[in-house]
Amino acid sequence: MKLWLPCSHCVDAATAPLIAGPATLKDSGLAIVDCPKGHQSAVMFDERKYWVLLMSACNAYCDGHFRESVSSMAAAIERAYEFYVRCSMHSKGLSLDQVEEFWKPLSHMSERQFGAFCALYYLDTKSRFEMPGKQIEFRNRVIHQGYLPSEAELLEYGRFAFNVLRSLTKTVDGFGRQFVRSVQDLYLAKQKSEIPDGMPYLTFNGFQVRVDQENNATPVESFEEFVVSFVNGQNWMEGWAPPKGGSQDTASA
Repeated sequence: MKLWLPCSHCVDAATAPLIAGPATLKDSGLAIVDCPKGHQSAVMFDERKYWVLLMSACNAYCDGHFRESVSSMAAAIERAYEFYVRCSMHSKGLSLDQVEEFWKPLSHMSERQFGAFCALYYLDTKSRFEMPGKQIEFRNRVIHQGYLPSEAELLEYGRFAFNVLRSLTKTVDGFGRQFVRSVQDLYLAKQKSEIPDGMPYLTFNGFQVRVDQENNATPVESFEEFVVSFVNGQNWMEGWAPPKGGSQDTASA
């Protein structure tokens, strides 16, 4: 996924309010930023992968790739199941190594992953997790049959996916910050191991928020707000790059 992200060199040097550059996000969540001033640095995404995948869905949607956007949304839901399972099991006294030992055989078996998630979800909430048949059918048509969705269909699925992710996030957060943080730190450790020796880096939280006229930030409440927040954030980042044809030593606000 292509993003605009801050340059660690420029942040550390405080040579400008902010310099951002184009970056490609790797599967681990690590991004290498090519600063317009010639620097190269790394950004670690301290964000749950399912939210990052929803950002990827926004990217695809804004570029007019509706089928690819739905695919990213479906993947986001599946990775939310995985994160839920890992946090739930860890909160019940299993070590992270034990959780990994349990998950590894399931890593390429989506139906078994879903089964493990449903069992733990019922154990945690005393209620069944219901996946609407309409959304299952739509997802399968897009993923397995090559169906090209309309924008209206994409937005409907986007609202559904966003609500699922937000609901599971709320339940996961109830397990206890220490358990959730321990699981997330494994993803950060993977990213850090991929940073080239000597390359500066910073940690970035990419969750989308809405900002009111008094600059108060609150979590977005809908898929549409998530898209708008993501697009505005990327446009703002890109705006800090030096203008084309201008000096590579200065940046314009």
